[in-house]
Parts: sequence; structure tokens; C-alpha cells
Amino acid sequence: MILNDWFRTGDISSVDGDGFLTPHRHMSEVINRGGEKIAPAEIESALLSHPAVAEAAAFGIPRPRLGEDIAAAIIPRPHAQTTPAELRQFLQCKLASFKIPRHILILDRLPKGETGKVQKRQLRELFDERSGQQSVPVRRAANGRLDLEAELLMLWRRLLKSDAVTLDDDFFACGGDSLLAMEMLLQLEQLIGKAVPETILFGAETIRQLAQKLDTETDATTPTTIAQFHTGGNRPPLYFFNGDLRYGHRGLRRMVEHLGPYYPIISVNPHGLGGEAIPASIEQMAADRLPLILERRASGPFLLGGKCNGAMVAFEAARQLVATGHTVHMVAMIDPPTVNARPATRAIVRLMKPIVSRHFLRRIFERLARQEREAKYSTSEPVWTAKGKILPALWDAYSMAMAQYLPASLEVPVTFYAAEHEGRNWQHLCSQLEVVQVPWGHDGCMTVGAERLVGHLRQRINLAAGFSTGEPSY
Repeated sequence: MILNDWFRTGDISSVDGDGFLTPHRHMSEVINRGGEKIAPAEIESALLSHPAVAEAAAFGIPRPRLGEDIAAAIIPRPHAQTTPAELRQFLQCKLASFKIPRHILILDRLPKGETGKVQKRQLRELFDERSGQQSVPVRRAANGRLDLEAELLMLWRRLLKSDAVTLDDDFFACGGDSLLAMEMLLQLEQLIGKAVPETILFGAETIRQLAQKLDTETDATTPTTIAQFHTGGNRPPLYFFNGDLRYGHRGLRRMVEHLGPYYPIISVNPHGLGGEAIPASIEQMAADRLPLILERRASGPFLLGGKCNGAMVAFEAARQLVATGHTVHMVAMIDPPTVNARPATRAIVRLMKPIVSRHFLRRIFERLARQEREAKYSTSEPVWTAKGKILPALWDAYSMAMAQYLPASLEVPVTFYAAEHEGRNWQHLCSQLEVVQVPWGHDGCMTVGAERLVGHLRQRINLAAGFSTGEPSY
């Protein structure tokens, strides 16, 4: 376009101090979402900061109420896995909520032109093609979610003005946007009588997923103490003390996905995450949670596991179960600090506990745990760090409890999944110890690196449950 003797290209550019013009992107690539101008480069940069993403491209898709909505496509790195839901959760710590893509495609390659530039028009066409695929028809099941699914189905069909919506259709792929989502959540709150945050839709974009998530959490703002995932198969359940002071049961998502439907897992939240009192010691934490386990399963054999502080609680719960005559076939410990498993440290802590404050012991424990991680950690290993906030009071309570814990010996099979802590220190307490090195660091071993960890854990569960290979029959 010629304007006042200037040729208007539509490119956004900048001029540096030497007068050089640098083009950045075309105006048509800027996403106009409800009046908010969003630069795709910002979204792409945030996606590329995820360790599993090799390439990323953000683009706009037409929406009648918003003008445009945000979508993205990524290529994962070799041997790394991720999901759209995990990426959206990751982006919550990187971008404002309105900039997070509602739709993320995972592709083998990005369409590019001769100059190597990503062809976003082709990405839009690919998105349209995928969103138009046949959805799974409604399947009615005789379970507690049936009524909620039916109510949600009627609500979604009314808001989306389509009787073709099914339980497995994506709300946003069917024409929904953030304004409709807010309206839907307000009506959902009236339906169930509880507050429902907007973030509940991340990872629950279909009716079936949303109903399951609501069924798992009795209050969308207060995590439940125990949540069960998978009920199929005839293996005993894995009672997992998740130890996640950020997300609770949500932190197990990748682990649950990789285990599959034949491996029941019961997640036990750490104390304090739902607002209840936090016991002063690991021993008290285990003793308080054991009745919840025994209510569900009165006798063994028990399979226990845990992550970080939860691994210590799982180990102690196993010791208390054995002490009362129960059988424990397995304890899986995912990367807890091993400071107090060393004989020298145990002797020092035992002498100091009666004469120094809990806060002093905590400081010594944290310093030794940090040194332990630094001694083991190799900069050549990939690491992913969780960005969610932990309340300082919550972390202080658990740090002091771990600092004082002096675990007693336990003669049951124990598998230590070592990411940043040296699992071999635990051999002083357990003669049946197996140490398995897992990648992606303390936070990433159950998310980005979950496949490797869960693959070995599945073998241990099979062995403990008496299965050699294959999946169990019903």
C-alpha cells in the first residue's frame, strides 16, 4: 500500500541507534484477542523455555466473540514427552492468563516455506482439520458422575448453541471462548454449590474430564486428603504419599497417565495443604494417615510410595504397618533427602535434638541436603524446576519435621528413585534396597521424565503383586 509516498508493508520493525531497520513480524501475525494485542513471539519464547519443547509457533484462530483466540504448535525434543495440559500449566508461571494458548498441537514438524519461516496459515488449516474430526459419541456409565455429566452436557449444548456436542468434545474447539467459559463456570457453581476457579479448565476441556476432576476434588479450592485414580485390574493399590506442597494430587497427573488403567493408585496429600494442622514429626504424620489407608484396605500386602517428604512418610508408614503385624511388599521412595540416613549424621542429630532448637536443626539439615544435591548433580543432566509457590509456613513445618526424622531400619523391598539425592545412603537402613537413577531432576522426574520412572515402577508393582508380564485380567 502506498501512503504519503511511503510503501506500507505491514511489517513491525525497529530502528537502532545507527539507523538500521530491523523487521520483526508482520502486523497480520499479531493476535487480537478481545482487544488485547498479543505478540506470538512472547508465547513462543515461553514455550521454548520448557525443556521438552524443541520448536514452537503461536498463531491466531478466528472466534466470533473474541475476534481471535490463541493456538500454538510445538515439536518435542527427542525422547522427551509432554502434553498440552502440562504445557498450559507450565505457561501459567510464564504468561498472563489471557496469553496462554487454549489449543496446543503436538506435531512431528512445523510447516515452513523456502526461507525457513513457519507457515502459520497452514497451521490454522491443520487446526481446523483436527478440530473438525469426529468426536466419540456419548457413553452412559453407571457411576457417580453420570448426573453431573448429563447436567454439563445440557449446559454446554445451550451455551455453545449446538446439540452435536458430546462428552468428549473440547469446549474451545466447539466455539467456546473465555467469556463463555466464565459464564459456564458461574452456572456450574450454582449447580454444585461450590466455588470453581477458572484454572480448573486447564487439562479438563471436555465434559468427561471436567466431571472427573470435579468428582476427584470435593472443593475446587481445597484439595481432598485422599484421591483414587484407576480402579481396574486386580493388583493391590499403590498408596502414594505425594508430598507435593504446590499442587497436591495434580502433581501426580503424568505418573497416573503413564501407569495406565490397570494400576490403581491412591494419592495421599501432605498435611496442611487443605488447611488442617501439620504434625510436628514424620512419625506423627504417618500415624495420622494410616487409619485412612486401613479403612480402605484392612490387611496387606501393602504397596507404599512417596515423593520427597512424602517418601519419608511412606517409609515410616511401612515401618509402623510392619510393627503392627501387617505385610508390606514394596516401598517406592522418589528422591527424598538422605541426610539423616547417614550413620554419622544420625549420631550427630541424635545428640543435638535434646539441646538445640528445631529451627537450628532445620538450618543444618537444609545446608547438608543442598550439599548432597550439589555433590550428586551433574550440569550435563536435564533438569526441570517447578515454579508454583509453596507457602513459607508449610515448607518450614515440613523442613523441621524432616530434619528431626531418624528412620529406623526396615526389612522390606525398597526402591529409591534418585534424581538429585544419593539413594545409596539408605542402604544403612534397608538391606533390600534398589537404587534407580532417574533424569530431569527433583521436580522433573515425575513430569517431563515420568516415563522412565514409571516404567521401572510398573515392573516393581508387577513383581510385588505376583505378576510376571502383561496386564491383569478382570
